[in-house]
Amino acid sequence: MAGAAVFFIDEVSFAMWGSLARTWGIVGKQPTVKTKGIRRGLKMFGAMDFRTGRFVYEETPEKFNGPSYLGFLRKLLAVIAGAVIIVEDGASYHKSKIVTAFKKEMEEAGRLFTFRLPSFSPDLNPIEKLWKNTKRDATHLKYFTLFEDLRSSVTKAFEDYMRDAAKVIRVMAKLRDEAERFIQHIVFR
Repeated sequence: MAGAAVFFIDEVSFAMWGSLARTWGIVGKQPTVKTKGIRRGLKMFGAMDFRTGRFVYEETPEKFNGPSYLGFLRKLLAVIAGAVIIVEDGASYHKSKIVTAFKKEMEEAGRLFTFRLPSFSPDLNPIEKLWKNTKRDATHLKYFTLFEDLRSSVTKAFEDYMRDAAKVIRVMAKLRDEAERFIQHIVFR
């Protein structure tokens, strides 16, 4: 597995009603944020390359499940040449029958190797910080008239990450040393 690309993978949902954050307001007057009251979310899978900062994402119109995750893994392997190591959390659909069969087939072919983060440890997955930054930049305190407005705001933030890998690498700064030890352990064990 030496020389394999190492990707941290996760999923995120961005709410159409935006998200609240700290804001300024007139003393004694409650700030308000406009909303349409539509409960719809933009669901995305994402993967970030630990070493290069490359970012790959895909929207899923359906729920996060085995078939949608499998589609994302296929996309990732289609755009990344050579062996790929993925580091993922313990979401149930990561272990679904169709995903498990695909992972086994790809491991036997030398294309995909999977490592799972410990339970309840989002702090070990640097892509969580990328989601937080995206929400801060693309959805916090924003009003989206149409679902397409939300999609456009989020994908613009993602496209910025894809144009400037340094932004993605900065997201991983705090985890870099610890993750590098983890990667060395799994790659050279």
